[in-house]
Amino acid sequence: MTTGQLFDQAIAVAKQQGFEVRFEHLGGSGTGYCRVGERRWLVVDVAQPMEEQLEQLAAAIASEPIPNGVRIGDDLRQMLDADA
Repeated sequence: MTTGQLFDQAIAVAKQQGFEVRFEHLGGSGTGYCRVGERRWLVVDVAQPMEEQLEQLAAAIASEPIPNGVRIGDDLRQMLDADA
């Protein structure tokens, strides 16, 4: 699986977990996630290298339960297991 495909899968899983995903140019300062009240936000820094974005996406996904029925490929599962 390519990095781009893995990135797309991670975004899809995060959305299924209920994250509100935004893509912002933050000058490379970093992708991050947080909870504000009942809302979960995931802000992807598009100036950051995709590999770093993906590492932070995996951390965000690992921080929340994955809903039943959400399919996760083997490559993404390995990343999530490494973050656990």
